[in-house]
Amino acid sequence: MNKLSLLILTVTVVLTACTTKPTVGGYIACEKQRPTACRAEDNPVCATRATGLVCVRAPCPGAMEKITYENACAGCKDKKVTGYTPGKCSRDNS
Repeated sequence: MNKLSLLILTVTVVLTACTTKPTVGGYIACEKQRPTACRAEDNPVCATRATGLVCVRAPCPGAMEKITYENACAGCKDKKVTGYTPGKCSRDNS
């Protein structure tokens, strides 16, 4: 392998590692650094958002809700959103 090929391979691996988001069963957690502005892009996500309901004991089904956002950036811009899955929610608030 020549030096140029090795450099290209290294850059590709590094860039891929930097852009990959951790997922668990398709769920992608929002990053701690929240976006302040988003592009208008129609790529819907089903976000999990805290309702503000405080529970005394588990389970507490009303503490979180599912909301469809235009895209991942718009979802994670909402500070109450913890993460999302790609695609629209099967039905909002479920």
